[in-house]
Amino acid sequence: MKDCDETVKEMGSIKENNNPYMAGKLLLAMPSMGDFRFEKSVIYICAHDDQGAMGLVINNPLPDLDFQELLDQLKVTSDIKIDIEALNVPVMNGGPVEGARGFLLHSSDFSGEDTIQVDSKIHVTGTLDALKEVAKGNGPKER
Repeated sequence: MKDCDETVKEMGSIKENNNPYMAGKLLLAMPSMGDFRFEKSVIYICAHDDQGAMGLVINNPLPDLDFQELLDQLKVTSDIKIDIEALNVPVMNGGPVEGARGFLLHSSDFSGEDTIQVDSKIHVTGTLDALKEVAKGNGPKER
């Protein structure tokens, strides 16, 4: 069985690639983690620098909320025609911090106000306008 140091060397350590930050990486909760809010979580790190970090839990779907219900609750769809394919967007419980705030993790083919580029392929947007565009079928291809 490999120890942790060997695994880090095989994957390429942070020091080797000269980047001390983890934006664009996955953070996995260890089984022994005592914090139930992150139990079995896979967190995609969207931003990380010397000022702090922001990540989204990507493996915890909300069991009682689908995309249509979310749009209705936010009153996003009252004045638009909804693209039926948009209703297949999963709604995830992105984490315990700022539970009333929502984010759209998506491909780079869409950019809106307040969109953050994580890397060349992944962006994150936290506006209602982004949800409207998804609902109309004008949003990113992958979300």
